[in-house]
Amino acid sequence: MAGPQAQLTTRLAEQFSLSVIRFRHFDSLVLGEGAILKLFVPRSRRILGGQARDRVLDGELLFTPRDALVPLRAGSARFEAPESVCGCPIANFPWLLRNAVFDDERADPRLLEGLFQLAAQMPDDEHGWRTVFGDKVFDSPRLDMTVRLVNYLRNATPSRA
Repeated sequence: MAGPQAQLTTRLAEQFSLSVIRFRHFDSLVLGEGAILKLFVPRSRRILGGQARDRVLDGELLFTPRDALVPLRAGSARFEAPESVCGCPIANFPWLLRNAVFDDERADPRLLEGLFQLAAQMPDDEHGWRTVFGDKVFDSPRLDMTVRLVNYLRNATPSRA
C-alpha cells in the first residue's frame, strides 16, 4: 500500500494531469522533462486548529539531470534518489504559499501555476545550469546550492505581493 506522500502525489497528478516519477523513498510530480528534470515533491501538513482534512501543501522543487536516474533494479519503474540534484523548499516563496491551503481533496490550480513559473525560470539543459551556477552545480554541497537556487529564483520570478 502506498504511503501518504505517494497518495498525495498521485492525487495531485490526477487533478492536474501530470506525470509522476517514483523514487525509492518519495514520489514526485514532473514539471519539466528536458535534459534536466524539473520535479516537485509534495508533502502536506495539518493546519493547527482546523479540521482534520484542512491541510497546507508544502514540498520541494528538485532539479536533476535525466541521465542521473538509476533504476532500483532492471526493469523497475522506481529510481534511486539521484546524487546529482539541486533543490529548495517552496516555503522560500511566500507568494506561492498563499495558494497552498487545500481540503485534502483538491489543490488550488494557482499553486501549480506558480510551481510551473518557478520551474520555467530554470535552464532545460546541463550547459544552461553550468552557465548560471558554475561547473560544479550538481556536485556542490546541497546547502550552498539551495541558497544560490533560492536567490536566483527570487530574482528571476516577479514577487506577487
